[in-house]
Amino acid sequence: MKNIYTDDELLQIFLDEALSLDESMTQVVVDWHQNPKNNQYVQSLYRYVHTIQGGARLAGIMSVGDLADEIEAVFFKNCWIKKSLPAQVGLQSLVN
Repeated sequence: MKNIYTDDELLQIFLDEALSLDESMTQVVVDWHQNPKNNQYVQSLYRYVHTIQGGARLAGIMSVGDLADEIEAVFFKNCWIKKSLPAQVGLQSLVN
């Protein structure tokens, strides 16, 4: 595990933002399950993960930023590039 080099204020800002995004992401997942063909939910989740990635890196928590980057690359970009329902269904089953 990498060491975290950050100041307390940046860390608190990141944690507050991440908690807020977690609530938003949870609601998007609930809505997505009700309407699985709506690609807007995938786009929203991508934006939330991207925001967490940037916030983590700004706060010096590189391991979280790297993880968010991998999530973007493997799951979300795959769904957008393919724009296919099977890719989205696969992502949806992983989100469960």
